Amino acid sequence: MHALLAISDVQGVDVHMNLPVLAFTVTISCAAAVVFGLAPALQGNRIDAWATLKEGSVAGGSRRRLNLSRLLVVTQTALSVLLLIASGLLLKTFLNLKAVSPGFDQQVLEANLDTSLVSENGVALGNELLERISSLSGVQVASFSQFGFGQGSNRVCCIAPEGYTPYPNEDKNVRVQAVSSGYFRAMGIAILTGRDFATTDRHGALRVAIINETMARDYFRGVNPVGKRFAWWPTDPKDIEIIGVVKNAKYDNLRQETPRLVYTSILQEGPGPNFLQIRALPLGGRSVAGLIADCRTAIRLVNTNIRVDSFETLTTVVNRTLAPDRLVSWLSAGFGIVALLLTSVGLYGILAYTVARRTSEFGIRMAMGAQRITNLQTVMKEGLVLVGIGMVVGLVAALPLSHLVASLLFGVQPHDTMTFVVAATILILIAAAASYVPARRATAVQPLTALKYE
Repeated sequence: MHALLAISDVQGVDVHMNLPVLAFTVTISCAAAVVFGLAPALQGNRIDAWATLKEGSVAGGSRRRLNLSRLLVVTQTALSVLLLIASGLLLKTFLNLKAVSPGFDQQVLEANLDTSLVSENGVALGNELLERISSLSGVQVASFSQFGFGQGSNRVCCIAPEGYTPYPNEDKNVRVQAVSSGYFRAMGIAILTGRDFATTDRHGALRVAIINETMARDYFRGVNPVGKRFAWWPTDPKDIEIIGVVKNAKYDNLRQETPRLVYTSILQEGPGPNFLQIRALPLGGRSVAGLIADCRTAIRLVNTNIRVDSFETLTTVVNRTLAPDRLVSWLSAGFGIVALLLTSVGLYGILAYTVARRTSEFGIRMAMGAQRITNLQTVMKEGLVLVGIGMVVGLVAALPLSHLVASLLFGVQPHDTMTFVVAATILILIAAAASYVPARRATAVQPLTALKYE
């Protein structure tokens, strides 16, 4: 349990041993042991002694019992295929998410500030923080913003750009993020056209905004939006001028398509500095921990009532949003491994039982000139046929059932061919390994020893 939590890096989850769940697990395990142990025991009480003696088998047992065991192996195999495919799809999803570029530099340091106890004006507080932190050794550029990655945003409905006629029932919502000058340099987000916010873009000056590529594409369709104006509501005067367009960057999580985003000047619109971004110079031997410690000291010097809730790289922040996907992929991989183990044990058991029942048959064959390789092929073939039937059943069942995990997938289709092929290949290799040991035992049968049973 602790290992899973450590691997997944899930924060704020209360996980502990739950007695009702533990009791249920023990009960269902004992019930399974009784049921599946009682069935062959009852069959053993109904064995016809004379018929068994006529079979000439040292192991005895009925053909019906053997067929039931084979059916269970086929069922195990089919379930294993389903679990392996689900594991492959979820693992591929996690790897795809890890490969997604968020659109900003993940080496940037970000501090989550709580200024609720500070009575000072938010804009003035932010300027003082930037001035002090920017003067620290090792800091290349600093900025602050209203929201951080994965922390939400403001939403504004019914934005009205000049010259744009909305479609009926069109979604007019946009996201709004207030940032300071230097934010895009600190975050490593490229300005495609126009300019950055300046210190002169403050309260009382011309209202300005910077938009992202999605906003420019949806509302201006190839026309340079710099210099265009818009309003937050259709009936308001269009007095907010677009001064730049920046590249898209992920905002809430890596799965989400980049929303329409409007950046406003935090000096002009407020509020205070909730998140502080710091781009460090090449450290040249200075540790990140040392820079963070200096920044914490500088923040306390500005105002002792500022609480720093977190101070970490954006890599850590982004990885935290992947924690649920990481946990699901590890859990599914674990279930897949357990399924493979159960299948291999079941297959080994049924083949070992078969070899024991057919010991005299293998001995007679070898006494009549059959090669040892023939016995090996016979047993291996039986094992692979069982697995092949189960695999076909599992693959057919996976076609409709894979849609059950479709909502969890990213960058991979529920019917991903490569995942199906890899799952089938792994199962065949495991089945071959599980079949080989009892098959080798069949080749070791000595003809004279086997004939003694007759």
